[in-house]
Amino acid sequence: MVTGLFKVLKNYSKITVFLHIPIIAFASYLFFRRSKQNYAENIVLNMYLLCGVFTISLILPVIMIFNGNKAFLLSVNYFLTVLTFLYIIIFYYQYFSVFGLKKYKLIIRVILIVVLYLANK
Repeated sequence: MVTGLFKVLKNYSKITVFLHIPIIAFASYLFFRRSKQNYAENIVLNMYLLCGVFTISLILPVIMIFNGNKAFLLSVNYFLTVLTFLYIIIFYYQYFSVFGLKKYKLIIRVILIVVLYLANK
């Protein structure tokens, strides 16, 4: 049963990311309650975030078309992973920084939500 679940997650990874959106939206709703954003707004916010992450993830397949060097592609993959991590941090930080949270609380919450987001990937 577990191997079947992993097979589905591997074969349909982009669809499963969409299925994680309600979970991530609920987490961002809980972490950033002070912003007075409702759950539906958090779903929309996280859909925008997902569009940006998908755009970043399109870079590697395009590069693979023009370059077959495995070492180069591996370094590009690492770079894109770091870029995705930074994008998510900046996205949440910029969005929720206008709601009056103290900087250290905001940074801690942003890091927690990023870890949760990347754990679901």
